[in-house]
Parts: sequence; structure tokens; C-alpha cells
Amino acid sequence: MFLGPPDDERYAMPTTLPNGLEIVNVTAHPLIFWDEQWPAPVTVESEFVVNAEASTRVVDIRSHPVTHSLATVCYKENNAGRQVLDKVKELYPQAVVVGSIIAAQGYPEEVYAPVPHTRGRKNPDNRLLKPNRFTVYPKKEEPNHGKEHTVDDLKARAQGV
Repeated sequence: MFLGPPDDERYAMPTTLPNGLEIVNVTAHPLIFWDEQWPAPVTVESEFVVNAEASTRVVDIRSHPVTHSLATVCYKENNAGRQVLDKVKELYPQAVVVGSIIAAQGYPEEVYAPVPHTRGRKNPDNRLLKPNRFTVYPKKEEPNHGKEHTVDDLKARAQGV
């Protein structure tokens, strides 16, 4: 896995899933997509990692019986992640960039987080992911809630619709 600045020679091709969606994995581990209609799960390896930086914002202070604060954690992009993401988007403009839920928050509407398949959640070493649903966070200031996108939404985005 490569964490440094990107260059053209180091980028692997995206993986095309049986549903036609091109995936570039920017998590720190392989992603395993599966659908009941497929003969076998499809593993998408990772070569590059896109991370985000955390910042904490206190939203409430309570003092009963001990003073403590309630905070929210927000994620924002960093320079290394931006370099990798820009290069991936330049080389593979049709591909869906799939990263961690943290990266999806740090790079809203650019990095998509996978949605676990309910049948594969029990075994973290073989977690199966849905090939037709992803979580994306909006760019504008909204409550910290993601919106799931279907494969048709992603294909329309890739075609500029």
C-alpha cells in the first residue's frame, strides 16, 4: 500500500464490478463486494489511501454531577489525500472512489463509503459489501448525516447527468 505522493506509474486500474461500476479503493484494506446474483464475491485491492483529519467541536457543556462536554467530530481533507484523490480522478474520471466512512466525510461528494451487506457483517475479515449502495456526505453545511446512493445514481454522475 502506498501513502506517498502519487505518480502515474504507481496507479493500478480500477476494478469493474459485474454490475458495470468501476471502483477505485482508497481504504487501507481490500474491499469485498457481493451480490446474490453474482457467482462469487469480487475483491477490490487497495494501493492508495485517502485519509482525513479530525477536528472536535464542543456542542454542549453539562455539569451534572460532573462537568463534561459533548462534542462532535468533523473531518476535513489533508494535502496528501487531496493529491491522491485528484490524481485518481484525473486518471479514472468514470470510477467511483470508495474509501472509509471518515474519508467520505472529509471529501464530501468525492469519496463514497461502502455499505456492509447484512450477511457479511459478523466476520470482519470477510466483510461483504453491497455493490449497489454507498454513503456519500453532502458538501454544503448540513447536519452530519450521509445519503445513500444507488448504482444508478453513481452511473448518472459518471455520465454527467
